[in-house]
Amino acid sequence: MTALKVLLVIFLFLFLLGRIRVGGDGEYSTEGLIVRLRVGTVPIQVFPLKKAKREKKPAKKKKKVIKAAEDELMEKPQKPERPKKGGSLDLVKAALPLVGEAAGELRERICIDMLHMDLLFGGRDAAQTAILFGMSNAFIAVLLSVFQQNFEVKEHRVHTAVDFNETSTTLYLHAAFSARIGQLIGFALQFGWKFFVRYQNVKKTHTMVKEAI
Repeated sequence: MTALKVLLVIFLFLFLLGRIRVGGDGEYSTEGLIVRLRVGTVPIQVFPLKKAKREKKPAKKKKKVIKAAEDELMEKPQKPERPKKGGSLDLVKAALPLVGEAAGELRERICIDMLHMDLLFGGRDAAQTAILFGMSNAFIAVLLSVFQQNFEVKEHRVHTAVDFNETSTTLYLHAAFSARIGQLIGFALQFGWKFFVRYQNVKKTHTMVKEAI
């Protein structure tokens, strides 16, 4: 009887633990991919792992110099917010098939708390870049509609822009979600490995291209 009671307590604990909701967010930018988990209000970065760095003592500055710099910043007019420069689209293209597969399993259980995207179009061919810019706006509208139909999206913001000084198109993406622990464990084991394989392939390709140059 004692062993049965222990098993029942363990089962009850795991059941209750699996029903606790936790969150996480992923950010893709020019610095690469960053994945964080959120337990309560505490964010924990899980990819890439942070390396310990020695703290450097800040250099001493004179109060007059600091005051002058602050006054100069206050006098400068604020520039309009521009889309953030992101990373290559290769990783996004490689991971897109997984998005549809994952969405089919979690669309009724996961909540999208935030979805921010900045798409910056660049290229030397002005006509082609303008055409891609127009097509992307129509595609993004359809994509947002699909997300809202399949997920509970609390907040979303999308910016698109054209910069002919840039030689390539970049994407900045920041998404946050929340779900139960039990759902996340099964999801992470299944799709985490698939994404890691694709990420390594894209990274290997980029390394080979850089070495060739």
